[in-house]
Amino acid sequence: MQPRADVVLRGQGMRAWLRSGELVLDGDGVRQRIPLSAIEQVEAEGPRGATLVIVLTSCGSLPGRYAIRSGSPSAVQGFVATVAKVMPIRDADEPRSDGSRLVRVEPLPAKPKRMDEFQRKLLIGAGVWALLLGAIIVRGEDTERNSVLWAVAPLVTLPGAMCVHTLWTGIRDALVLPRHGITVVGDLVDTEVDSEGSIVAYVYEFTDMDGGVHRHRGMFGSEESIEITYDPSRPTRSRVHGHAGASALVTVFCVVLGVPMFVAGAAMTLVPLSDLLSGF
Repeated sequence: MQPRADVVLRGQGMRAWLRSGELVLDGDGVRQRIPLSAIEQVEAEGPRGATLVIVLTSCGSLPGRYAIRSGSPSAVQGFVATVAKVMPIRDADEPRSDGSRLVRVEPLPAKPKRMDEFQRKLLIGAGVWALLLGAIIVRGEDTERNSVLWAVAPLVTLPGAMCVHTLWTGIRDALVLPRHGITVVGDLVDTEVDSEGSIVAYVYEFTDMDGGVHRHRGMFGSEESIEITYDPSRPTRSRVHGHAGASALVTVFCVVLGVPMFVAGAAMTLVPLSDLLSGF
């Protein structure tokens, strides 16, 4: 049985996950790749079984050990059971190699920024919106109508703005990357889920032509490996291949619903704003 790439255990300052015949540990700025052949056993320890312990093989010396403390005993036990299913079967008297020598250590790739420029602008805009709402209530004309318009406008404008942003970046990448981009193969390293367990984003890791490691985060993916085209002058700008149909549906949604919502929201914003400015 092959290990699943989406089996992940998150602990205190460290993450463990199974992928392509190896156990990967991320923490303290480094990534440690442990082949399954270098693992003697995995077990749950601690008072509640909430600590994952990985013991490496040894040829007589003290074996290497890793411990990951988690807040979920059930998650640890489930992870242990999954790893145990894919570990190689050995006889008790079978010679062991030094598992510590088989562990590869490498620096962690830079994480995608939690808040990009567009999101920062939205946050600043929310602050400005709140200040102007107070000004409309205090000084504006036709206060009741304008307050309602100003309060409702973000509910229409923000989803529309997100669609316009998605549409713009999609068109920009479709025009720029085919002409100036470089295509490589990326590997699935993570899936992000919402509170209901639905997948909201796939995270792929790829290496550029200079040896730098980057990550692509997007709504399209699910394959273990996928072709990714990136901009060599800005490797964080990238797109995946093989999802033209889904990408077309998103584009149609943004054009049919997103753009009209943004225009309507902008109009609802301008009416009370013009009344406010005319009062000064």
